[in-house]
Amino acid sequence: MIAKIRDTWKWDAKRYPKVDLADPTAARQHVLLHALKAVGAMAACQERYDHGVPFGSEEHRAASVKLLVNALQMLALENMGEDEICREIDKLLAASNA
Repeated sequence: MIAKIRDTWKWDAKRYPKVDLADPTAARQHVLLHALKAVGAMAACQERYDHGVPFGSEEHRAASVKLLVNALQMLALENMGEDEICREIDKLLAASNA
């Protein structure tokens, strides 16, 4: 999946004219904003449900996928590959089961 993310989302002035692409933190900051938007959409689904509106599972599902994409974009910006990501997940799981 990480290769698909790297190949699909390009950081360039055409797509991001207001982002300072020379700033090494700019891409991470922009991805973080998208991740927050996705979390906000997920929270909105739950908040509406709490008020009696049927749960928006399609909206929640779409936001969940966007959040995963944002996480993968962040990892791609850290130059992490699938193997390294899996090792980090294994470490996290081992620590949580200790």
